[in-house]
Amino acid sequence: MLPDLIAQAKEGSGFALVAIREMLKIDMSSEKSQINSSFLSELLEIVPNHFASNNEHIRTCAVELGGFMLSQNADSTLSCVMKAFAEGKDKERTARVQTSCLNSIKFGIDLTKTLPQPLKKHLTSLLNLKHKSEDEKKDAKVARAAVELLQRICELDSSWISKIDKNLSHNLIQHLENRKDLIVEVQMGQMKMKHDVGRDLRIATCHCISKLEECGVFDSSKGIIDDLVKHSERDIRKSAVMELNDVVVAQFDMLGYLLPRTSTGSSHYSAEKGGLLNRGLQTHKKLCTGATNSKVEQALRRFLDSIRSAAAGESKFIELDTKLSKDED
Repeated sequence: MLPDLIAQAKEGSGFALVAIREMLKIDMSSEKSQINSSFLSELLEIVPNHFASNNEHIRTCAVELGGFMLSQNADSTLSCVMKAFAEGKDKERTARVQTSCLNSIKFGIDLTKTLPQPLKKHLTSLLNLKHKSEDEKKDAKVARAAVELLQRICELDSSWISKIDKNLSHNLIQHLENRKDLIVEVQMGQMKMKHDVGRDLRIATCHCISKLEECGVFDSSKGIIDDLVKHSERDIRKSAVMELNDVVVAQFDMLGYLLPRTSTGSSHYSAEKGGLLNRGLQTHKKLCTGATNSKVEQALRRFLDSIRSAAAGESKFIELDTKLSKDED
């Protein structure tokens, strides 16, 4: 049966690929699984061809099989994956393929809980987080996959991060920006709804920045922190208007974690009009009264508490603590 499925998958049958994945499920869940090398070679010929499938379920199967192959033979698998990752002429197809490649590598890492050494030499190409000038909507999905892979790598071995790009932190925070070009209109029956394509990317970026800071590999220089706060403030306002509460929560949690830990973060504690704290309190009043969203309210309270804790005992923040207490009452 398996030889028939492989033959069908080679001819482009996505359903045959799904069947192969189902047959290998037990092997994929076993940490000590070993598969025949000739079978692995055949899979390497087949799987990358399905990374561009229009069918999301088939792409997911290809991603999982690719990750399983990575756990079996990192060198051969990465060679095939990087060949597929190379940008082609068809931008939409390329975005699907690159997203699948990144997700496949992350899936393989999650299976083994280790970083394959051959991956090191490909990090700069895979984790290129610079903005591209065209097809931003498609690139947002690729960037999200890259950010999630970056976070996973940092969790397992943060020493790898320095080998990627000296401008990594700068490029990463650009993805916190709430951009008009990533908001599209979607037809829902007779109604048109606005859909924020960059929503998941911004959430992933918030989580990733917090993890990089926790591991001590985030660049917390003044310019970086200033830009980060600028993007986050704007996104909190705009996402609140669109009722993207999960984005607002992610931004407040990131700011509450990051700012007290950085030497330049204190400059944004100002309770004066126009300062981050003042805007936070105003957001609290607008979002957390009346039709209360409990998750947003809890996130903002965590943010305010973290600032109060960081500011405690410093004379220049006495006014801040007084204002916090007053607004809470």
